[in-house]
Amino acid sequence: MLPRDILISKEASGAWLFLLFNLPAKQSSGRVKVWRRLKKFGAVQLKTSTYVLPDEPAHYERFQWLAKEIVDTGGEATLVRVKDIEGMPHAAVVALFNDARVRDYDEIAEPLTRLLKDQKARKASAETFTSALRSAARSPCGLGVLGTFCEGQIRTRAK
Repeated sequence: MLPRDILISKEASGAWLFLLFNLPAKQSSGRVKVWRRLKKFGAVQLKTSTYVLPDEPAHYERFQWLAKEIVDTGGEATLVRVKDIEGMPHAAVVALFNDARVRDYDEIAEPLTRLLKDQKARKASAETFTSALRSAARSPCGLGVLGTFCEGQIRTRAK
């Protein structure tokens, strides 16, 4: 089990970015595209069509671009900065992120750990190893401090 406080600190500032959006019902491919982007960004779904990220410049820019894409495809999007969420303490929002990152980490950790442990397999199946590394880089686990943490955990498991 990962120490949850290493992912997002419960003492962090507590400011959040909300992306609220609506896409026309006929836009199923657009919905999938938006969902994949949100997953790649590491956003957590708070309510239907409401996603949240910590209020940081990189996340703000990502949400701005995604909001523009949603509007350009005929949908509606609103980006909001929030300090407090009524009925949901800061620690509960942090727990949502940390639980999501643990699932992301677990999804990529085992195959990478096996490949790191077995050098022969790594040399014999360079394509498999490269594919696993690409998958890790695309996952929210590949973002920022969490990426460094995940890498450290994988190396520790491989020993």
